[in-house]
Amino acid sequence: MKKLIFPLAFVALLLGSCYYDNYDELYPGASLFTPCDTSGTISYSQQIRNTLDNYCISCHSGSNPSGGVNLTDYATVNSY
Repeated sequence: MKKLIFPLAFVALLLGSCYYDNYDELYPGASLFTPCDTSGTISYSQQIRNTLDNYCISCHSGSNPSGGVNLTDYATVNSY
């Protein structure tokens, strides 16, 4: 009987550990690849400047910008 317990326990652990997550089941209605909307016009002053002001300017401006990257005006941003 003892010889049978180890193989049965091993098989039970082996079968119990096989689990595959399915993205569609975990996140119904979600898509892995959301297509970009390229139908409109993107402008620096409307979209890009707002993003830079919200997330980048605090570190990437002034006399000593982080990483030496200054993102304060269009000409400088365009060069990067």
